[in-house]
Amino acid sequence: MAKLARRKSKGIGALVSATMFITIMLLSFGLIVWNGQIYNDFLNNVNSKENAFSSQASEILSITGFKFNKNKMNLTIVNSGPDYVRIVRIWILNLTASPAWHQSFPVNIYLNPSKSVTGVGQIFGTIYSSMLYTVKLVTERGSIFSATNFIETAVLGMAQGVGWITIDWYSYKFTSTTYPNTAQPAWNFSKSRIGGLIQLQLDVVNHWDKDLTLLQYTYLRMDKSATSGTTKTYYLMDPYSTIAQPTCYDQVHNPIVLHPNSNGDFPTGGPKVTLLFLGASPTSGCKSQSSVVTDQFSVFLVIYYQYNVGSTTYTLAQTIPFEATNISP
Repeated sequence: MAKLARRKSKGIGALVSATMFITIMLLSFGLIVWNGQIYNDFLNNVNSKENAFSSQASEILSITGFKFNKNKMNLTIVNSGPDYVRIVRIWILNLTASPAWHQSFPVNIYLNPSKSVTGVGQIFGTIYSSMLYTVKLVTERGSIFSATNFIETAVLGMAQGVGWITIDWYSYKFTSTTYPNTAQPAWNFSKSRIGGLIQLQLDVVNHWDKDLTLLQYTYLRMDKSATSGTTKTYYLMDPYSTIAQPTCYDQVHNPIVLHPNSNGDFPTGGPKVTLLFLGASPTSGCKSQSSVVTDQFSVFLVIYYQYNVGSTTYTLAQTIPFEATNISP
């Protein structure tokens, strides 16, 4: 009986050991599977984050155009990245208002690679082209792209003087008694080629968003030097004035209007307008004329103009200095 009990005890011990071994194996296998699943989830999470980061990093949006038309902003947005972009919100900041302000606008704009969209910005409300704005584009991936309009500040910076009008330098020419029909370059010319009278001309461009009507007191001033003090004035003439029939400018009956760019592209500006100048006083009916310039002169274009805001008329002036004009012997 004792031997039989010992045999049964050994059989039970072996069974328990086998059961424990199997249990440990199953637990170990479960742990391996569980760890593998956790690692796989970790890798998927890392890959997902890397893909999201890669997709976000690949987003390349740019605002290629700020245009203003009738107090509305018109933006052109380009997707230069390799993937589609969805813009979900646009912030606009007015940096020149007092106090400065900012506002957000929910949008839903899809842009495929290498595609652009225009006309964005109509929802911003009243926008003034003379102010400075920063626009921020927020995508669904969390990217933020911003740009600041440079329209008016660029014009102020590049205009030869503080104002809205610029000069086409290639248009600085003259006609004279000797050459009445063909305009000659006026940067450097011989006194012997002038003849009697001389009528200078320049093309100007309006970079503002308003019509500018020139006043009759607009003129070209030529200053010889500080020591001699010689100054010669060439007043604005009628657009149809010629050397043979000089006609002073009459802003009432034949106004010269500088129009803005019809598409709101103010850096390019509106259509060119040719201004004619002759040494005649606007108050003397073009009967009194200045003598012809005879030496090196610094040249200044002094422009007087008016514009309307509602029923109110404003008058401004702008001075544009030239490089020195050299009239050779």
